[in-house]
Amino acid sequence: MNWPNVVVIALALLFSFGLLALLLKEKRIDSENTIRFACIAAGLLIVIIVAFVPIANDKASSGLIALGGTIFGYVICDVAKKREGE
Repeated sequence: MNWPNVVVIALALLFSFGLLALLLKEKRIDSENTIRFACIAAGLLIVIIVAFVPIANDKASSGLIALGGTIFGYVICDVAKKREGE
């Protein structure tokens, strides 16, 4: 993996998480479903990066996998709590 690939991956992740943070800060995301959708989209972006971009560094790959797992774990936990309350 060369530096241009790393920069593109970093910018894509920074853009997606920065956009999510901006929308949360500006209160443009009011619905819980919208937040879940944004988290799922960010998680899928991470999964696509790990699956299709060859990352030579094992620690970076493991970190991205852990971040994606954390995002999907949050979504699953949130959905389970909501269904438990129904």
